[in-house]
Amino acid sequence: MNPLDSYVETNHLATIRAHRAYREVLVTIGGQLIGSVVPFPVIFSGGINPLFWEPVVSIGAFDLLTYNINFTPLLVILLNNKNHPARLQVANGISFWLMDANISLVGSYRC
Repeated sequence: MNPLDSYVETNHLATIRAHRAYREVLVTIGGQLIGSVVPFPVIFSGGINPLFWEPVVSIGAFDLLTYNINFTPLLVILLNNKNHPARLQVANGISFWLMDANISLVGSYRC
């Protein structure tokens, strides 16, 4: 259940599931906001009604979108031999989310 904020406030509900369906993933490095993405909502088999769950799903059902955030302008700051903790967080959502990230480094050599 993901009720509207006005419904939660009017009925004095103690739910953590509010703030509508809008979600935004924020990426910070060293406490500085690097970028953000608005992920496409994905509903898996049985996500709306458990009776719709199927043990075998169609081809491509688990092909999820990949989002890219370019932090090339920050390389000068990141390459100073200090630690820069990276953090992913979901704004406007519940406090527990499972996320993962990959960092792709592409270099070029000049002769």
